[in-house]
Amino acid sequence: MEARCPTCGRRMKQAGNQPPLPLDEAIAGAKAKLDEARFFLGEMAKTEQWSHENLSDAERHFKYYLSGFLSAARSGPQILSEAVDWPQINAIMTGWAADDRELERSLSTLRNLVVHRAQDVAGSTKEYVPVSELPRRPAHPYDPPRSFFHRMPGVPEVRRVVRHFFVEVGGQDRPAVECSRDYLGLMGRLVSWVEKSKGPVAPASS
Repeated sequence: MEARCPTCGRRMKQAGNQPPLPLDEAIAGAKAKLDEARFFLGEMAKTEQWSHENLSDAERHFKYYLSGFLSAARSGPQILSEAVDWPQINAIMTGWAADDRELERSLSTLRNLVVHRAQDVAGSTKEYVPVSELPRRPAHPYDPPRSFFHRMPGVPEVRRVVRHFFVEVGGQDRPAVECSRDYLGLMGRLVSWVEKSKGPVAPASS
């Protein structure tokens, strides 16, 4: 019987007659992948925070980091499946709250679109923000002194364009960094439940 990806149904290559991965190794591998996803999530947040410095670079780099995040985060349960059957993993996720299940399904779908179709899954909007509300990088000791100009009364403050990134979750656009952070938390909970069980996994409700 051929093996298929449990989320997208694509055929997967068999790795011969390799024995199941020991549970401790699977948990360690899953945690390592979630750490990798955490790195990409941090870069996503920084890219959005400093998007006003270069709008085009921010859009391109954010998509790179999102792609890495989705792949690494999804690798967590995939590695666990080398030691724990998918029905047991799905039993845990079935016990989650409806919003959490929708988030898991949506971001798994986005991951499949990125990995299997090289599709851009992040959109963005632009907003004009007063420069006084934008983050400023710390001055380097050798930088020249900064100049400050006072606006004349009645003169509006200068604004700069920033990008806000979003992804689709349950048919609605949601802030990409926020829902990615929530998704990573779900994957962490999944690994923790499997780790605590140290054996057959019972369904866990939220």
